[in-house]
Amino acid sequence: MDIVASKIGGIASRTPVNLGEVVNRTMRSALSDYEPMYLEHSPNYLMFGFWRQIGLDGHSFIVIEGDRNSGRVTAEIATNTVKTIPYYRLSDTPVLGTFGFRARVCDILGGFDSSHMYSSKDELERVMQEIITVYCHQGMRLMTEKVELAVKKAKSLWGAIYEEWLLAEQTVKDDGTGKRYRDLANEEEVRAFVASKLEDETVMRFMGKLRSKYKDDEFLNSHVYFMARGLDFLDERDTLDTLANSQMQLQVNNRQPASGNRITWSDIVGRDEGVTDAEKVLKAVKRNKGMTEPLPDLTWYLTGRMPQDISVKLGEEERERHWNYCFYKTFAVLEGLYRPQATKGMFEI
Repeated sequence: MDIVASKIGGIASRTPVNLGEVVNRTMRSALSDYEPMYLEHSPNYLMFGFWRQIGLDGHSFIVIEGDRNSGRVTAEIATNTVKTIPYYRLSDTPVLGTFGFRARVCDILGGFDSSHMYSSKDELERVMQEIITVYCHQGMRLMTEKVELAVKKAKSLWGAIYEEWLLAEQTVKDDGTGKRYRDLANEEEVRAFVASKLEDETVMRFMGKLRSKYKDDEFLNSHVYFMARGLDFLDERDTLDTLANSQMQLQVNNRQPASGNRITWSDIVGRDEGVTDAEKVLKAVKRNKGMTEPLPDLTWYLTGRMPQDISVKLGEEERERHWNYCFYKTFAVLEGLYRPQATKGMFEI
């Protein structure tokens, strides 16, 4: 139950509104192909997650977030190649995310984060229709535009290195010196580096419960291999555009207009020829009096990990920054790619 403050006849009162009931009903009517998924609520915030599969190895997510103590609500959208809400935010720099990204809908559409206000059940119904059928729908399309080519390129690049590692595992000669792979440069130094990072408190905040993955020797060995290979070509200055090759053009399928009584894009922003979708949303947000300050970042409650801007420190010296970046980047790669050799399915963290 969400308690929102409202004023009736100039007297402040507190009105109970079942946010979960409204969210679920709106999702069923507007985006029925999404399935509900369980998310734990925090002491101050409510979170409602929804998931759907896209193709063979694509997953999209919508998370509705609400404040327990005030009438504020917003949404995050995400895509991933494994069935888990991704840790990496689209706005994080350097770009560590590889196969999964997420973003607040107002941020990806309007260029700045904010939340919607409501003070009654009727207002909440309207707000949720707007968030789900307009912001989430359009935001997911733009999210795909931003990340699809970079993810495809990453699958090709890192998939080949993954197969290379599997072949190297078949000819392992562990002589006790720390040299496991015959043709892998910097292996001993990288292995020692990874071991030292696993004792670093800031790295623990970054990994959270995923630190336990290193109990699997295969995972540790794969990280050593991937990082040693990545030292040769990874660059912390890379962006999604450079990773995707900016000369390649993404063809976005045209979508059919919404039908029935669903709120449409033009209902919110009006018809404005020659103006980009993001600019339309920005105009709508600016003139929408129902917008207010954003909810605090809820990365910890969604993933059990501290946000990247708090937990990732690359250092100052050039070599130190490069090695740290390669460590974090290849960990992100393995989150979406690694699978134990004893199993056949995609590894899901």
